[in-house]
Amino acid sequence: MIAITWNQSLDTYDIKLQGINKPAFDIALSIIKMIPALSRSYDEFTKTWHISENYLKAVETGLKAIGIIYTLSPKLTAPSPFMQSGFLTETDKHILTFFKLLPYEVASKAFKLGMVSLHPDRGGSQDNAARLSEAWVFLEKTFFQK
Repeated sequence: MIAITWNQSLDTYDIKLQGINKPAFDIALSIIKMIPALSRSYDEFTKTWHISENYLKAVETGLKAIGIIYTLSPKLTAPSPFMQSGFLTETDKHILTFFKLLPYEVASKAFKLGMVSLHPDRGGSQDNAARLSEAWVFLEKTFFQK
């Protein structure tokens, strides 16, 4: 059975494709991959797809049409435990939203400009350049599937 849950810290629905046979998995995955890349991401560590709220109905319709059973946890309106504990600040949430909305070309250009300014040959720090590069590799895979 596929589990769909609301992830308040990311403002996305999380989809876990576990406990289903290979044909159903492949079909469900193809439905998710029809969502534009900027509105979906995959967390390899948790094996979870994150999709924007606007695409939930399309995913549900697709799963129902082919008879795949799923569970849907309702969207919570209470503040996230992460927000309450300070794990994800309001600023962090806005930065995440800002980045998720950027087209790949714009985000890539921002990374390149940042690397130029942080590069040790240009008076920057080796440590900061390495940290920016590591962050970009993660974000590029997570948000843009590159």
